[in-house]
Amino acid sequence: MTPEAAPPPGMTVTQIVPLFPPRIDGIGDYGLLLAAHLRDGYGMESRFLIGDPAWRPGAAAGFPARAVSGRGAGALERGLADAGPVMLHYVGYGYQKRGVPLWLVDGLRRWKLAEPSRRLVVIFHELWSSGPPWRSEFYLRPAQRHLASRLLRLSDASLTSTPTMVRLLDAIVPGRTAFHPVPSNLPAVDPAARRLNRGGPVRVVIFGQEGTRLRSVQSHGALLAGLVREDLLAGVDVVGGGARGGATPSADVRRLFSWVPADLVHVSSDVPAAEASRILAQADLFLTFYPPALVCKSGTVTAALACGCVPVLPGASDRSALAEGCEVLACDGSPLAVARVVRTIRDGSIARLAEAGWRWQAANASWESLSRRVSGILVGLPPP
Repeated sequence: MTPEAAPPPGMTVTQIVPLFPPRIDGIGDYGLLLAAHLRDGYGMESRFLIGDPAWRPGAAAGFPARAVSGRGAGALERGLADAGPVMLHYVGYGYQKRGVPLWLVDGLRRWKLAEPSRRLVVIFHELWSSGPPWRSEFYLRPAQRHLASRLLRLSDASLTSTPTMVRLLDAIVPGRTAFHPVPSNLPAVDPAARRLNRGGPVRVVIFGQEGTRLRSVQSHGALLAGLVREDLLAGVDVVGGGARGGATPSADVRRLFSWVPADLVHVSSDVPAAEASRILAQADLFLTFYPPALVCKSGTVTAALACGCVPVLPGASDRSALAEGCEVLACDGSPLAVARVVRTIRDGSIARLAEAGWRWQAANASWESLSRRVSGILVGLPPP
């Protein structure tokens, strides 16, 4: 960090989150990990203001945390009365059940107007919903977009996790939003410390919650069948909560058996983070259902990259920050796409992709790179 970017002694950032450990929602734990890296790397402390008045603390998380007294603009303003810089983790549905948290935006506006020099940074984890006319999301979208627009204009800077969301926000206020993928919650493993696949059969991982695992299996059934047919599948690891094999397999494992012999499938349910990293590092391919335009929102994809395991996306797109054939593979299930992946395996390119993906996440999607960017933004530097 350059001298002009160093935080003032004793700087504390107030992070606003929907929930916080011991309850896990993917946002509060993100803020907690970011807080640890801001402290360790830049001497910047954090405190947390939780947007759910019913939240109660559990085991000490290492940072001060308290809930708002109520979901109202005044309660939020009072909760921020002595705050320095504020960082809001925004996902509308986290703060209001219809995704329209007027109280949150109005409270931040009042806090800002009371002293215009106050600094607000917004991390947009989500923007607004979408859906067909027969779903409520279709009618809520204009109000949700209006609130996100107000937040963006109120902020001094913002971040978000996909190039598509950057473009949407830039259409509202150009140049205010930086891109940063969701980092991995698992320990990284340098590809240099693992075996290299030189063209032989591959080991595949399907990782995450049960619903996401099932969608990943369904997205890549044709590829799995093609690897079995070509004698290129060494095994499949299914990892995550609720995963079951045996006589009563979970839905994802049962669907997997449609394409893969049962003796090639190894199931691990809840495993420690270090064990999940080890499994990823021993595998070659990670199958995901995330479309290319949204893939940087997935911490499991980043975890695969951080462990030298090559993600396989369900299709290619020029809207992804990850390039097909460079850091990731793409397979839409067509015979041509399956044949392309087979050729990539046989020509020994998996090792090259694994190394390139690991380098990309270290430079662009690690907690170190995120905390470096956020620390600079909090002290007033423009987003790099």
